[in-house]
Amino acid sequence: MRRGWISESCRVGFCAMLVLLVATAAQAQDVVLRGVTVVDTTNSGNRSDDLENAVIVVRAGRIVAIGGIDSVAIPEGVPLLEVDGKFVIPGLIDGHASGMHQAAAVAYLRAGITRVADCTWGWAGGQTAPPDPPVVPAYDHPRCLGREPLLGYDDEEIARHCSNDNFQCEELRLNGERRGRQRLTELLQANVAQGGKVVFVQHNVWPDQLDHIVRESRRLGLGIQAVLGHTHYAYAARAGAQSFAMMPRYLSELVPPSMQLAYADEPYGESARRMRAWLSELSPSDPGLIDFAQLLAAQHTALMPAMVMNSNLFPGHVDPALDVLMQGLVVDGLDPPGTCDPQSQAHPRSGTDGNAMLNLHRVLVQHQVPLLAASGTPRLCTFPGISLLRELEIFQQLGLSPRQALASATTNYSNAYHWNDLGLIAVGARADLVVLDLDPRQSIAALRGPKRVFIEGREVSLAAPVAPSN
Repeated sequence: MRRGWISESCRVGFCAMLVLLVATAAQAQDVVLRGVTVVDTTNSGNRSDDLENAVIVVRAGRIVAIGGIDSVAIPEGVPLLEVDGKFVIPGLIDGHASGMHQAAAVAYLRAGITRVADCTWGWAGGQTAPPDPPVVPAYDHPRCLGREPLLGYDDEEIARHCSNDNFQCEELRLNGERRGRQRLTELLQANVAQGGKVVFVQHNVWPDQLDHIVRESRRLGLGIQAVLGHTHYAYAARAGAQSFAMMPRYLSELVPPSMQLAYADEPYGESARRMRAWLSELSPSDPGLIDFAQLLAAQHTALMPAMVMNSNLFPGHVDPALDVLMQGLVVDGLDPPGTCDPQSQAHPRSGTDGNAMLNLHRVLVQHQVPLLAASGTPRLCTFPGISLLRELEIFQQLGLSPRQALASATTNYSNAYHWNDLGLIAVGARADLVVLDLDPRQSIAALRGPKRVFIEGREVSLAAPVAPSN
């Protein structure tokens, strides 16, 4: 599999999706939390209707009642947890992260992350593919969104027409046989059958294909996350794609047409570096940027920057290895992959100016473009859990308040993808909850403090995995 592209050949292995859903459904639990402050993250964190001294009742993994301590009856026989003075938020979502092994699971949970994009639990470091048959872990772990990649061409066609590790694909654009509507529908239906909630539309999907994907995804209830090349982002926003991922790829909308075409043919390597360098010189007052921001805001199209993948370009950077030490997450399997030097010619983010990217994204935020928090883990210099918290801290550099940053990892997801069961604390929602000792409304650093984590009403263990004996 070429770097940066996700093969669909693991559809059976990735693939623990349905098995995981069945295996974990029985773990849903009844519980009552009493005395907690429910932190409001709705309306992109622009509301503050917090509920103090509240009661949350969970039955069979779903929230069935929320209200003041004097207004909600506590059912008999349901475990009661007294959490006076604590704060509760929805479980965090990392929409661009993968799970691999127990060390990663613990790190995600310790950060309060209850949902990740892809599940490949049991995929140990050094392996080149997920286990087959899939491994259903006996240890606690986040649940997955079942995000499946969707390309405009079959894998065999891509292999026939594309060359080298930088994925040079002009020949694919000119002569490749594209997937038809029936094939695209079959792949989307397979995603839903496995329990998936998101489809990941990739570079070589064309406008007519995207139109069909949007229409079918709406019918099937799938959210759309897109990284585009052959389709303009402005077109995709108007067509109804709900979110664009991976800074600064969605800003390719602003570069000259010839550069845009070269990037579409070679989304990694020299063409991508030239695009990033060009964007690094773009003025925040550029009319094209303003128009793009206004379009995204008008269409309610969310951006998932995964800025933390470039975090050592930004002010206040903390080396991720040191961050892991500070959080007590020194466990096997959390070594950063690849080089961590973004200025290295070998690094796929070389050519990116961190301050320039911050300034461009400040314009997007000022125009009310919604953000979705994601880390890109385990790619580049990212760590499970810690990197999403770092992403929220970077969002504050863009002008978001702590509450708005929290919303980017919770209710912004439910808004973008029209979910009524994830990313929010509401009657009928899954009881993915994080109970914090510290007040996250005052500082996002509260997420790094003591916490209790619940997935579908069941409290999960945050204990470090036992290291294997030599």
